[in-house]
Amino acid sequence: MKANIAVVGCGRWGQNHVKTLLNLGALGCVVEPDPAGRKTASDILGNTNIPVLYSVEEVLANPDYNGITVATPVNTHFDMARKALAANKYALIEKPLCLKEGEGLELRNGDPDKRLMVGHLLLHSEAFAALSRKVKDLESNGLKVTEMHCVRKGTGTERPVEGVFASLAPHDLSIVFSLFPEHNLTHLQALSQLEHTVMAKLKLLSSDCRDRLTCTVYASWKCRTQERTTTLIFNDGTSLMWDQVANILHEFKFKTTDGRVSVSDESFVTVVERIPLLTSQMASFIRLIETGDVPKYGSVEEGRKIACVIDGVSVSLAHNKEVKNKRNMDYLWGSWPKGWV
Repeated sequence: MKANIAVVGCGRWGQNHVKTLLNLGALGCVVEPDPAGRKTASDILGNTNIPVLYSVEEVLANPDYNGITVATPVNTHFDMARKALAANKYALIEKPLCLKEGEGLELRNGDPDKRLMVGHLLLHSEAFAALSRKVKDLESNGLKVTEMHCVRKGTGTERPVEGVFASLAPHDLSIVFSLFPEHNLTHLQALSQLEHTVMAKLKLLSSDCRDRLTCTVYASWKCRTQERTTTLIFNDGTSLMWDQVANILHEFKFKTTDGRVSVSDESFVTVVERIPLLTSQMASFIRLIETGDVPKYGSVEEGRKIACVIDGVSVSLAHNKEVKNKRNMDYLWGSWPKGWV
C-alpha cells in the first residue's frame, strides 16, 4: 500500500516533517490547531490541496491515512503513540518516545507488529554507520569498549516541560543503545547545575553479564561554544571520537608514560559525507508502511531504554544519590522487585 502520512504538529521541527514528506510524495495532511502553526503549514503547502486539520482524532478515524508522524511537545508523545496503535496506524514519534520506562514498556508490549518508530535522527547518518563498522572491526580483534563519553552543549531553545536532559541526551543515548543493544542500565547517578546542565553517569551490563560499560552523558543549554561529541575508549586505550559538528571520525590511542596520560602520535581522521538525515529517516518510515520492512534503527526498545535513563535521572536528582534500576536487575538476575531505589 502507498504511504499516506499525516504530520501532527507544524512547529519549529514539525514543519521539517511537512517539507520532507511533501518532497517524498507521501504527505496526506497536516494536523495543527495553533493559528501560527496552521499559517506555517499553509505557506509550505501552497496550492497542493493537502488539508490542514484541527484534530488528530480526524486522522485516527480516517482509514485513508495509514501513518502519522508526531512532532508535538514531549509530554504528549506517549498518548499519541498509544492512540496510533489503538487506531491501527503506523507512527513515527519524535524523540524521546516517552519520559517513563513504564510507558515505554506499555508501548513495546502493545506493538507486536512493530508499527512504531522513534525519531533517532543521528542513527541515519553515514558517520554513525562508519562508527558502527569501526567498533565491530575492533571488537572482532578481541577489543572491548569499556568507556563512553557523550557531550552535547551549546545554546538552544529551553523546554521546561522536558528539561535539558530529556531534550538533548536522547541523541547520545540512541547511539549508546544502538551500538550496544544487548546492554541494560543497572546503576545511574546524575548531577545538575541549576536547570540548564545535567551530567549523568550510567553503568551498563550486557545480557550475559560478561561485559560492563560505563558511560557519561553531559547535556547543557548554556555554553558559549558548541560541542557534540561521542567518544569510545577500548580496553587497550584505542579510542574513537565522532565530532558531529565537523562530521569527522577520529581514531587515536591513549598511552601512559610515568603516570602521565597522553595521546599517541599515530592518529587517523576520516571526514564523512553529509546526507539529508530527515529524508533518510522518513524514507525508512515510508518503507515500513509500504513493505513492512522494519527499520534497523529507531525501535520502541531503543525508546524504552532511553526513557529508562530519563526516568532514572529524575529519581537520582530528586534523591541526590546513585540509584539502581531494579527492573533491569530483575531481568538480569531474577531477584529484584520493579522500579528504582
